[in-house]
Amino acid sequence: MKPGKNDIPYKVLITGLELVVLHKLTWCMFEAFGLDRKIAAYKGTRPITLYA
Repeated sequence: MKPGKNDIPYKVLITGLELVVLHKLTWCMFEAFGLDRKIAAYKGTRPITLYA
């Protein structure tokens, strides 16, 4: 699902232990369409954009 025009983007940089834990818990995100693949591909070098 693409973000709508009223959705607010948040740029977040996740590194270190937070990134390791996030990758381990990606399987729990079955309700968020596409977010699990986005986080699985995330390497922590640039900020990731999440929408509210």
